[in-house]
Amino acid sequence: MKKLFKDWKPFEIGLLVSGVLSISVSAIIFKSEILTLFTSLVGIFCAILQAKGKVLSQFVGIAEVILYSILSKPLLWRDYHLCVNCISNVYVWRFFLGDT
Repeated sequence: MKKLFKDWKPFEIGLLVSGVLSISVSAIIFKSEILTLFTSLVGIFCAILQAKGKVLSQFVGIAEVILYSILSKPLLWRDYHLCVNCISNVYVWRFFLGDT
């Protein structure tokens, strides 16, 4: 974990902490399900990792898409969301690594 956060500035760490706190407080106030809270936390972590340009963000993004698709109630939307986002994440990852 230290290696992941070693090049982060205090503002970026503060942004992550404030995001986690605001999502957690919202989840408590609105009595959200645990899976909803966890999906939101994974999503904010993914967004900040992407802003930092970390390759790990692609894997965290795929995990967030899978969690979000589990939360989606209609079966058609869930399957569509899972396919499109996983395929686009893998394509973008390969594009930036130069494999396309």
